[in-house]
Amino acid sequence: MTFEHPFFRRSDKEQRRFQFKLGLASLVVLLVSGGLLFAVVQLPLLLLVLAVEFAVVSSIIAPFFDVPALVRSGKLRYYSPFLLAERERNGTVVLHAGTLFDSWFLFPGEMPAGDRKRLALAGIVNGLIQLIEEHTTCENRADRSASTVRITSYILNERNAQRLGLERRSTDAMQKFILYYNYFNLTASFSLLHRHLRFPSIRSVQTFEGKLAELAEQKARLEALRDRLER
Repeated sequence: MTFEHPFFRRSDKEQRRFQFKLGLASLVVLLVSGGLLFAVVQLPLLLLVLAVEFAVVSSIIAPFFDVPALVRSGKLRYYSPFLLAERERNGTVVLHAGTLFDSWFLFPGEMPAGDRKRLALAGIVNGLIQLIEEHTTCENRADRSASTVRITSYILNERNAQRLGLERRSTDAMQKFILYYNYFNLTASFSLLHRHLRFPSIRSVQTFEGKLAELAEQKARLEALRDRLER
């Protein structure tokens, strides 16, 4: 469903041009800040500060390169513009409720924060419906019914997840490490969602799981919820 995503509606040339400009702008920021710091900071500390700054900038811009590359390679696919899935492994479908890359292209600049939240949640719900519909038409439906759906998100809360047929699970140590490593990326996403600078708590990012067969039983409820959110 990448055709619904504004980035993927661009030509290959336009996509590459956007990524080039983003990479160039990031490089300029690093060079300018490095030049300013060089005048006031001693070399050992300067190198440390630049290393941290490089890690932060890389974390923020990474989804704009990683997501398109992973989609093209088939390692990621969109079920809706706000819901991506990795390839199923060991009976588990790992879902991602949008990235900074998606938020940047999908939130109109003038859209209020409340409408952004509804748009994002509606996108997640619609993606789950697409996943269910794929499940109900696939040839190995009986085998896939036992698959587990897992999603980690800062948009979903426990109440909404339960309405979708998902239960909260503890976020494992590796997931927490990844979240802390990508904290500034998460901050940028969180700020776009709320339309102002906002630093999220890692606790606000929660993991939910459910069986695909049980999720499929919630299709009518999901469709009703999507219609309410999109109304």
